[in-house]
Amino acid sequence: MRLFASVVFVAFLTGCGSAPEESATARPRVVMFNQNAADVMVFRDADALQSFIDTIKNPSHANQAQLKAAEVDGKLFRVANGTRAYILKSVPVPSVPDTYLLRIRIRNGPHETEEGMCFSDATQPDTGPA
Repeated sequence: MRLFASVVFVAFLTGCGSAPEESATARPRVVMFNQNAADVMVFRDADALQSFIDTIKNPSHANQAQLKAAEVDGKLFRVANGTRAYILKSVPVPSVPDTYLLRIRIRNGPHETEEGMCFSDATQPDTGPA
């Protein structure tokens, strides 16, 4: 499973390439939404992403402790449902149809302007005003 997260992360870093800087209003926008909770996890790095994947695969006490440690260390944070974000990059997740790993920049709330990663299944298109 660690290899899977590494492959996804490397694909994420290299798959999008570098694009010319575009205005923030031209970027795709999403609303963070987790239908199973009141918030969405945002990962700052590959270690936090790996902790999440390990916990999903095997919710042992050790894996849950690793995930909690990543949150305490600031490697992941949570944003409330309804938080808006710009999509900076998007890479398909191998072997998971219609799911993408997104690099986002938060647009509002306590984490405004912070960047991180989340999965596309925790987002909805933002059709509200820019």
